[in-house]
Amino acid sequence: MMSTRSRPAVTAPAPYEHRWQTLRLLGAAQFMLILDVTVVAIALPHIGGDLGLSRDALTWVVSAYTLTFGGLMLLGGRAADLYGAGRVVLTGLTIFTVASLVTGLATTGAMVIGGRVGQGVGAALLSPAALSVVVRIFEGDERNRALGIWSALGGFGAAVGVLLGGLLTAGPGWSWVFFANVPVGAVVIVALVWKLPSLPPAGDGSRLDVVGAFLVTAGTGLVIVALIGAGGHGWVSGRTGALLAAGLATYGLLALWLRRAPQPLIDPHLLTRRPVLAGTFILLVTTALLVAVFFLGTFYLQDVAGHGPLATGALFLPVAVATLVGAQTAGRLIGRTGGRLLGVVGLLVAASGLVVPALTLGTVSTVIAVSVGAAGLGALFVVASATALGQVDPHEAGVASGILSTFHALGASLGAAVMSGVAAASLVTGTTAGFERAYLVAAAVAVGAAGVTAVLVPARLGKAPREPGPVWTFVRHYLEMIVAMFVGMGTLYPLWLLAVAGAADGSWVHRADVESLVMATAMVVPMALWMRHRGHGPAPIVEMSAAMYVGFAVLFPLLWAGVIGEHGLMMAGHVLMPLFMLGAMLLRREEYARHH
Repeated sequence: MMSTRSRPAVTAPAPYEHRWQTLRLLGAAQFMLILDVTVVAIALPHIGGDLGLSRDALTWVVSAYTLTFGGLMLLGGRAADLYGAGRVVLTGLTIFTVASLVTGLATTGAMVIGGRVGQGVGAALLSPAALSVVVRIFEGDERNRALGIWSALGGFGAAVGVLLGGLLTAGPGWSWVFFANVPVGAVVIVALVWKLPSLPPAGDGSRLDVVGAFLVTAGTGLVIVALIGAGGHGWVSGRTGALLAAGLATYGLLALWLRRAPQPLIDPHLLTRRPVLAGTFILLVTTALLVAVFFLGTFYLQDVAGHGPLATGALFLPVAVATLVGAQTAGRLIGRTGGRLLGVVGLLVAASGLVVPALTLGTVSTVIAVSVGAAGLGALFVVASATALGQVDPHEAGVASGILSTFHALGASLGAAVMSGVAAASLVTGTTAGFERAYLVAAAVAVGAAGVTAVLVPARLGKAPREPGPVWTFVRHYLEMIVAMFVGMGTLYPLWLLAVAGAADGSWVHRADVESLVMATAMVVPMALWMRHRGHGPAPIVEMSAAMYVGFAVLFPLLWAGVIGEHGLMMAGHVLMPLFMLGAMLLRREEYARHH
């Protein structure tokens, strides 16, 4: 890996002299990574026309970058801890810059997609390592301000990417969408060699966990591929279900490996800390909502309202500015207000902006309302980063940044997939009903997330109490059992499908009620084992298991009467089971609220 020129090490408590200059350079690098998610969108038709690419191949021009970027970020974060954040920043930026040159020079579809994979690898190394540097060179209120600037790059970069993509494509051509990264990357690399502080590796000399890196990359990649394709193949299709099941099963194997590995990729306890869990939840929801704004807005403004690419990009500039203002304001306030209040307010502001297009869809009203909502989303990026990273130790900064970046990528894929499914009719026919419905769903998600944030996010950014309170302990137990339930679905239920694959059509094994009971059993078994591991006795385990079975069984009369079909049974069952589980927990709330 590349190394920085020898400089005096940063020592506490004296702040690093060039910290703000370093932030500007790292921000410029991060800005390029965010731009490359959306800047390609408008260029896709031209790339396909020049290189003769099919629709599926064009999809992979986008997905190859987001998939590699999202799948490898935890590896990049851990590498920053073990080998030094500065070295990984320079290595990642170099790979990204060279890959951008290769992609711009591409003459075949394989060369374009290969270059995009290279860009994703470089971005996965650069992004978490750069954020780790920011966390380590700033302290206190200055850190909150720095995170506010960093967080604003997400929404601002995505909006500018739409406009820049239109300008470059309409001007010098689509190749310059990628060539533009080369001079910027080269200048930033040279400047960072001189300005990056000499931050030593924060790790303890451990070796990189290759098995853990493979499992987290494979699991994240499978989930992202499933989410990317869900809009086209259907959320209840066999392809989507198999990919999600495989991804969850891989995460289950990762959890087992992390508990047994001598030098794990991630400290398993880091993932269960309340601030880290709260920050990743907010970032997942916020990114999904922001991507929904750009996804729906891009299609509505061009396909329904009739605006061209350049006009559409210009209409997104108020959204970008509002995101920047929201993030900057939150960075200055969060030290006084705390993360919980700011998070709830930000989500409610986002909901208020997203609900307007659901009620009255028009160019002016949509741009104004979405800009208001974007201000709330900008604030949420700061809340997520400050909450998750405010209490991590220096040797955990890289991998914690990698966790945040991974959920950022998952949120982007989830937002695009859900919105493409909800607005599918309008995307095909050019009508407005689907767009209105999608904006309403986005607003409802924001309101629901505000309720979760009010419970999950710590009120202040100070050190968390050593012993969690009863409400948090109850919520944590519930989330653990939900995870165990879906891990079981991803590992045991596919075995049943393989076992009955050869059964004749019409056989009893293919009946929806039988399949639902088998699926419920696949979820109950790991949940019961987890409860036993947590120290619960037979009575609560039996009650919880019964509640889960009832969650499916109450739907059987509707199935037999023909009111709902097989897919309806499965979807409704997956909603009712967690609700019945929650009911069973509330009956023994004092036990579940105790720390085990």
